[in-house]
Amino acid sequence: MKEKMNFDFTRRDFIRATAAGAVGVTLGMNILEGAEPAKKPLNYNPEMEYRRLGRTGLMVSAVCLGGHWKRIDTVVSGGGGINNPDFQKNRYDVVSRCIERGINYIDACTSQEVLAYSRALKGRREKMYLGFSWFEQEMRNPEFRTAEKLLQTLERGMKEAGLDYVDVAYNDA
Repeated sequence: MKEKMNFDFTRRDFIRATAAGAVGVTLGMNILEGAEPAKKPLNYNPEMEYRRLGRTGLMVSAVCLGGHWKRIDTVVSGGGGINNPDFQKNRYDVVSRCIERGINYIDACTSQEVLAYSRALKGRREKMYLGFSWFEQEMRNPEFRTAEKLLQTLERGMKEAGLDYVDVAYNDA
């Protein structure tokens, strides 16, 4: 004689449990598909939250520094642009404070940002990840839609900024 099974949970509980299981399996599969294992965060501060940066394995701070400067002439006043000593001291001080607080990623999106932040990081490059983009020469510009041109931009920009490496290089399309 077959014994009748008695389940002690509702349909809603069953759906919730199976959905959670499906999400877990999917996440596990995505992690295994080409993602680098997470690395220990640079410049760790227990008061800062860190998150994996895509499939890179880099653990970056939830708060980062950088972003497009739309108007460098407005951001950097007083003449001299990014070569202005007051501006350079400001960027050095800002980066110092970020390092103290556990911020470990700079998103440098323009040539001016790459140059300014590479100067501000001089002597302490190992404390921050640096994202590199030279928006003036990205894929949005038809002249730079080949791998060769994009690599030339990266190499030229790194040389101009005095960088041996960047942690993340990207181009907006």
